[in-house]
Amino acid sequence: MWLTAALSGQTTDRAAAYLNPDLPAEKRAADLVSRMTLEEKVLQMQNGAPALARLGIPAYDWWNEALHGVARAGQATVFPQAIGLAATFDTELMHRIADVISTEARAKYNEAIRNNNHGRYYGLTFWSPNINIFRDPRWGRGQETYGEDPYLTGRMAVAFIKGMQGDDPRYFKVIATAKHYAAHSGPEPSRHSFDVKPSERDRKETYLPAFQASIVEGKAYSVMCAYNRVDGVPACASTDLLEKQLRGQWGFPGYIVSDCGAIADIYRFHKYKATAAEASAVAVKAGTDLTCGTEYRSLVEAVKARLIAEREIDRSLERLFVARFRLGMFDPPERAVFEDPVFGKRFGGTPQGRAGGGAEGDRAAEKRESDAAVEGVDAEDCGDRAFGGRSDRAARQLQRVLFEARDAAGRNGAAVRGQGGGTLRAGRDVHVAIAGAGAFKRAHAAGGLGARTAR
Repeated sequence: MWLTAALSGQTTDRAAAYLNPDLPAEKRAADLVSRMTLEEKVLQMQNGAPALARLGIPAYDWWNEALHGVARAGQATVFPQAIGLAATFDTELMHRIADVISTEARAKYNEAIRNNNHGRYYGLTFWSPNINIFRDPRWGRGQETYGEDPYLTGRMAVAFIKGMQGDDPRYFKVIATAKHYAAHSGPEPSRHSFDVKPSERDRKETYLPAFQASIVEGKAYSVMCAYNRVDGVPACASTDLLEKQLRGQWGFPGYIVSDCGAIADIYRFHKYKATAAEASAVAVKAGTDLTCGTEYRSLVEAVKARLIAEREIDRSLERLFVARFRLGMFDPPERAVFEDPVFGKRFGGTPQGRAGGGAEGDRAAEKRESDAAVEGVDAEDCGDRAFGGRSDRAARQLQRVLFEARDAAGRNGAAVRGQGGGTLRAGRDVHVAIAGAGAFKRAHAAGGLGARTAR
């Protein structure tokens, strides 16, 4: 929403600096924050920031997800999980995928604003990518990451972030958030109280390189601090991690958001501070500008108790509004440098055509055009895992897919029957997904398998 459009009927000074799109975002943000009361300020520092009518500020929820496609906001292109994308070792493809995701995100945001929808998951600040190192499969969230290798993780992260944020010098397409900083790789059940004590070598060679690459090369404008402690200090209250390392050594200019409930963890589970006010104060002083939660409401009490100065709160809030100004949220439509895509349109024809299908790039697209290849899993396994143990149902599902492959290829099919009784038909030259125990050999004998058939 263009900011001045929201001022209809208001008495706000229309000559105010924050209304001038020609001024630097930093100056506009400082002017806007200076016009707020302390009570108004702290409400703007939570992920669900309410509208502030007297200043023409619409409500905004900072929480949006896009690890492998725009999430939780209706239909969107769904790419493979991050762990699968990393397996391509293709940073160019990753960049193209992120570009598709951010285009769809802009479309959804534009449509939401047209419909006065300021709800969660329809914004432009995305809490992706997850660049934690997947060292132990027992963690449970490894699929969100790019794997166990710090270098590959950094390369994929940089490509993703650049594809998401775009390359305009004035406006972000969307903002990407590198998470969870730092040393957050499980165990999941104790993440709210766990104290990670990495060696200096492990910290520098394993846990920090991908974050450094994301900030220095990728120019990520947001970072999410983790639940856990690092060397005895909660990550969201660590001046070593946030102020000295992130902002000092790496020159990070953006804003830091807590993981959801991480500020409450500071006093509830880490026992690092005794109250919400003390925890909120120490987090903001360390550099955590935004809470996913409501803990920062206690900052009013913290200021009165002299736990924190209001100017320190101003510093964090200015960072948040610089981000919103640089997203173009408050500027007139003619200033927009990004296309206003039609909601629901498939960008570039199809998602596969735009991003190479998210698997093998253009080579895979060319292969599909020539062979209409379908590769899959054994129906027994598919039935047990996906269809409640009914391999006959799995066979019918695979049969439908193979019919489509046959029709696309324009070839006559060869029948293959799985143990569950489902008849599978596929073009003789089409790579086949086998259904049912024993079907593999029968299909091969029928001449329906290519050299790259997968079981």
